[in-house]
Amino acid sequence: MKRTFAIWGLAAMLGCAAPILLGGEGSEPKAAAPAGERRSQTTAPAQNRPRPLAGRIAEVDQIHKTIKVGNSVVYITSETRITKDGKPAILEDAKVGDEVGISYVRDETGRMVARSVRIGPRPAQPPRPAPSRPAPPPRPGPGSSSGAQ
Repeated sequence: MKRTFAIWGLAAMLGCAAPILLGGEGSEPKAAAPAGERRSQTTAPAQNRPRPLAGRIAEVDQIHKTIKVGNSVVYITSETRITKDGKPAILEDAKVGDEVGISYVRDETGRMVARSVRIGPRPAQPPRPAPSRPAPPPRPGPGSSSGAQ
């Protein structure tokens, strides 16, 4: 019994001392990265992925360059692509009540920033052609022979 406790005690001491002895974590204090940096590194890919938003325009703010759709406020920048009826447009072309489709990303402060804005209904998609398959080889009929005559 005493021997078991001694082995466990020795193992615990080695476990605590191993990082220090091997020069790993704990051998010298490291400056902790600021919480903001750590957060941006882990959430940056998700923030940069465009997300869709669709609905009717509730408000257009020309001064702050925003469009409100439902409860969401989306910021328009100089890099935002705006189209109306498939043609380039500007923020002034957006009117309250217009149907809109927006692709946005969240910036470092959490604001929704539009990458593209489509004013008006979604254009009709042409029907997709069915995938073409090669014609199957002809089957021999019931009266045909398989080469022996």
